[in-house]
Formats: sequence, structure tokens, C-alpha cells
Amino acid sequence: KTEDYFDTGSMEQLQQQLNLMSEATQIDLNGSNNTVTFHSSVIARRKDASGKAQFLLHWTPEDVIPDEWVFESQVPFLHIRSIPIGQLPLDSVVSLHPSLYHQHRHRKHRRK
Repeated sequence: KTEDYFDTGSMEQLQQQLNLMSEATQIDLNGSNNTVTFHSSVIARRKDASGKAQFLLHWTPEDVIPDEWVFESQVPFLHIRSIPIGQLPLDSVVSLHPSLYHQHRHRKHRRK
């Protein structure tokens, strides 16, 4: 006999908690579970020596990808960036949300 330990109320509550965590951390959890999706916004504009316009992109979630200057032609293609969690620095992953990385302590087994 197979038993279902999750009723619809439990699943709704899990979905609600997942949505709350997604909103609080600004992490897009709807895609692959191994990637983090970053969204850019233009926060400044300048012209280089040749007169071409450059835009400063700010990425959210914050403090993971540094802000970067890109040419105007690149802005439409860089509004979203997905990066595998394994390619992010460890301190950045931990700052996104503590549950994304658990550092395990290595215990030395004692003799009996």
C-alpha cells in the first residue's frame, strides 16, 4: 500500500515558504535549481573617449556580481544572467542564502 504523506495543505504551505524565501533573497528559483538568475538595471550613463555611450549595470541579488560598464548595444542582451552556483565564489553563495551551502565539519573518529 502506498501512502501519500503530503496533503494539499502541506504542499501549499511549502510553496508559500519557497515564494517567501525567493522574495526575501531575490533569487529566481523557478528555473534550474543549480543556477542563480541575476537581473540588471542601468544606474549610470557615460560617453567614452570615442563618443560611444556606455551604461553601468547593477546586478541583483546584490553583492555577488560587481557592477559593470557595457556599451549601449550590449544592454538589451544583458538584462538577465544565469550563473551556475558552482561557478560563484563560496562567500557569495553563502551571502545569497545560508541554506544554499552547508559547510560540514570534518570529525575525526575516536578510537574505541
